[in-house]
Amino acid sequence: MLSPSTRVRTRQPLSFLLVLALLPAILTSTGCTNLLKSLVVLLHAPRTPAEFDDLKNKKIAVITTSEGNSTSDASAIVMLESFKQVLASNMKKKISFASQEDTDRAFHDQPLEARNYSEICRQLNVDYVIAIDIRDLKLKDGPTLYQGSCKCKLAVYDPESDNRPVFAKDLSGFVHPGMGKPITDCSEAQFQGHYLNLLAWKAARMFYKWDPMEEAVLDATAI
Repeated sequence: MLSPSTRVRTRQPLSFLLVLALLPAILTSTGCTNLLKSLVVLLHAPRTPAEFDDLKNKKIAVITTSEGNSTSDASAIVMLESFKQVLASNMKKKISFASQEDTDRAFHDQPLEARNYSEICRQLNVDYVIAIDIRDLKLKDGPTLYQGSCKCKLAVYDPESDNRPVFAKDLSGFVHPGMGKPITDCSEAQFQGHYLNLLAWKAARMFYKWDPMEEAVLDATAI
């Protein structure tokens, strides 16, 4: 019989082997979100603390842009909706959002070359504005493979920060999937949505505790 200490030492390797055994079934029977949740439940890895943990019970406005300006581009819209959904879900809805119509109007009312996000905070009466910008979005690696990459920066502003971020993160290093995916497997629109949903998850997790095992299985979630 295994001693208690031996059982503790072997739990994680056994869990990992179990995940490997179940992975084909999980991949064929669940979507990307359910896959991540299933693997997290199986592995029980300790959670990583939020990098910015002051959003609980706060009202925020979210602005996502493509190439620094457009809030109506498809990539900006997908990123916005997915980011807010992930954030609300993982913070148990202890967060509220300003009207998106009012937020976009306040953004576009600002001077193009000198937008003041602290002023937008005050105008919308929110605790924080989270601004996310996507640039140089690429979805292919050669003519036969999908592989997403982009330049993406996130910044958080409050009403008193004099338009200086109180938190900032560069997410530009996210390339997915690492080995690419044949273009025959799905449409370009489907892959774009998949890539941006994962990018939104990586952005949203800055604000809540998350399980590091989710990172380890990202490449396994390619649709």
